[in-house]
Amino acid sequence: MRKLINLLVAVSIFAFSSCKEKPAGNTQNIPTAQLDTNSIFIGEQTNFTIENELSNTSIWPTYEEFLVEGVEIIQVSKLDTTENIISQTFTITAWDSGSYYIPVIEFSENSKTEELLLNVSTVILEENAELKDIKQPIEEPIGWSDIWPWLLGIVLLSLVIYLLKKYVFTKKDEMAKPKIVTPADIIALNSLATLRKKELWQEGKIKLYYVTLSEIIRKYLEQRYQFIALELPTNDIIKRLNDLSMKSEIIQKIYNLLQRSDLAKFAKNKPTDLENTESLNIAIEIIEETKIIIQELDYKNTENAGCLLQILSFIMPLIGLILYLVWKDAKPQASKDCGSAALWGWLIGMLCSLIAGIIFWSSIKNLY
Repeated sequence: MRKLINLLVAVSIFAFSSCKEKPAGNTQNIPTAQLDTNSIFIGEQTNFTIENELSNTSIWPTYEEFLVEGVEIIQVSKLDTTENIISQTFTITAWDSGSYYIPVIEFSENSKTEELLLNVSTVILEENAELKDIKQPIEEPIGWSDIWPWLLGIVLLSLVIYLLKKYVFTKKDEMAKPKIVTPADIIALNSLATLRKKELWQEGKIKLYYVTLSEIIRKYLEQRYQFIALELPTNDIIKRLNDLSMKSEIIQKIYNLLQRSDLAKFAKNKPTDLENTESLNIAIEIIEETKIIIQELDYKNTENAGCLLQILSFIMPLIGLILYLVWKDAKPQASKDCGSAALWGWLIGMLCSLIAGIIFWSSIKNLY
């Protein structure tokens, strides 16, 4: 009994003395460098924390990829300051077994940490242990979040292929409105109408009348048959027209008119009133019989649907079908464009639905 009492007294004295040695404030030793654990397996992670008094810190260590050679830093926390303490935590690991020495960290001349030792071990295998195969990956069920990116990608890819085929790779004979140019026959007929209104030969200006008449016909022939008729004599003009395989009746009319005009210009002949009237009528006949007949094109029938309408028809095939039926007669080209886009959109939609169905049923099957 006496021995038990002496033992209790000794323990009480030791505990009391230990409490007196602890300071009232912070119980940690400053400066500090500590590991959560000084023994890890290869690839296992642990925390390495350093801290010091802020007022007694003139240098703070910085690391890049490795704490020491062989010890890799995975993550670095931000500097934390609490009251007068500054600290920072590093998540570290090692990929080779062995012991790694972490040297002293010096914050100032009179503030240094103690060195640490990190032991990295390999996995210990039991003797005569059975070799086991690698565990296969767990098969997760396929959800909507896995499906919709593929569907969206297929739709966008199909849209791009359609637009490229429509506007880049397919050569279409697009009917563009030509530049408005007044035909040579219209210009000549207007000039003859103006000449008739002036009544030059009625006023005795026979020479001026035939000079103007000859110039009108020569300009018409020059624009119509693309040769310099204004600068050529009558015989050369007739020769050019013969080379163009023009009808002999028309050539004879042109020759008679130009010949009469030449005689009147040089006062070698004075045409009668009947010949003056006849000359203007002959000029009109020449123009009417040689003018180019242009067929007017219905540009509305060749009008395209436009990119926006085709995209809308692709995304919503029902709208494309309605536009196809409405414009089938009035705008055949636009109707065809919308119908084609709607058909493509329907086919791609069916394909996407089929793929989604296959993926869905596959995921349901995997669940069971």
